[in-house]
Amino acid sequence: MMIAIKKTIIPTAVTVALLVLVLTGCGLLQKDTFLGSTTPDDPMAKLSVSVSGNGYVEVTSSGNQTVSGNLLALSFLKGTALTLNAVPSPNPDAKTFSEWIGGVTPTNSHAVTLNINADLSVKAVFQ
Repeated sequence: MMIAIKKTIIPTAVTVALLVLVLTGCGLLQKDTFLGSTTPDDPMAKLSVSVSGNGYVEVTSSGNQTVSGNLLALSFLKGTALTLNAVPSPNPDAKTFSEWIGGVTPTNSHAVTLNINADLSVKAVFQ
């Protein structure tokens, strides 16, 4: 009886291994698929914000949620409307806003509005 069980198990294991091999080779089974992967159809876009000089940036989303700081790493659904507002430090020695470096326009306005559709990295410069 043990011989009959071994004969049944071995062909089943071989069949499963061959099926996985065939599905992987055809692209129907992907070994690198996992939660949080950044594929082209990822619905999220990352916004990285940094500051040069004395100031900070307020990021306000279309839902009127505001996050502020001088070093931010945020994620939004693609297409979300954002307002970036560069704010000089209240310190009396603080400099004024000079420009945005990165993919935003206009570069010389302290407040810019955009729809985030891809990863974006910007820097607010105060001089």
